[in-house]
Amino acid sequence: MGEGFVPVPKKLLRALPRIFDRSSDIEELVALLAAVDYKRATPAPPPTLVYLAFLGGLSVSRFKSALSRLKKKGFVQIDVELADDTVDVNLDGLNRAVAKILSEERSRASGGD
Repeated sequence: MGEGFVPVPKKLLRALPRIFDRSSDIEELVALLAAVDYKRATPAPPPTLVYLAFLGGLSVSRFKSALSRLKKKGFVQIDVELADDTVDVNLDGLNRAVAKILSEERSRASGGD
C-alpha cells in the first residue's frame, strides 16, 4: 500500500468505536488500522493483543472478535504467541483485496469495463 499515508490520530482511533455506536464494521476497521500501525519499514517489537485492543478502543474480546471476522473474510491471518500474548497480524489478504480493487478501477478508467 505504498501510495501514501493518511495518518489517524491514536486518540481518534480509540474513540471511533464509541463514535459509531460500536458498529462491527467500525470495529473491524479499527482492528485493521491498529494492526497496520505495526507493519512498518523499521520492525518494532511485536505488539500484544492487549495493546492493539487498547489502540483500537476495544476490549480484548471485542478486538479478537473483529480480527476473527476479518480472518473469515480472508483479509488477515493471525498468529498469537501464547508465551507472551504477542500477535502477528498478516495483512496479505487485505493487500490482495486492495490490489484487485485498484486494478479493476484502472481497467474501468482505461475503458476496459
